Amino acid sequence: MTNIQETKDEPPVGHIGSAPHTFRNILVTLSLVLMAGLLLKFYWPGADPDPHVSGELVQFRQAMFHRCGGQQFGGGISPQLAQAYAANDRMRVEVIKQFHQLQSSSANCDEVRSALQNVDYPNQ
Repeated sequence: MTNIQETKDEPPVGHIGSAPHTFRNILVTLSLVLMAGLLLKFYWPGADPDPHVSGELVQFRQAMFHRCGGQQFGGGISPQLAQAYAANDRMRVEVIKQFHQLQSSSANCDEVRSALQNVDYPNQ
């Protein structure tokens, strides 16, 4: 019985089994975090509007600028406007309708501006 007590008083012998792989575990963790980040980046619904949708808005703004003037319709489209336009179906329908109205000879610029305000088209 003394042999059993003697082994209890001795310090532990060290790690049993294979040596710990700290560096490998860090690399695996970093790889998993990187993969999760890449998956989120490529599969998260982005704010990039459809180029077709942006083209509609550009055509309307050019027609509005040439027909009715107004500096808010000249120049480029802000990202906020493109995002709001792509997300709002009501605004898109009204802009297309007003674009066709501008193409006709009977377009009234005040009516077009009023219709745009009704669908929350921002005044830039």
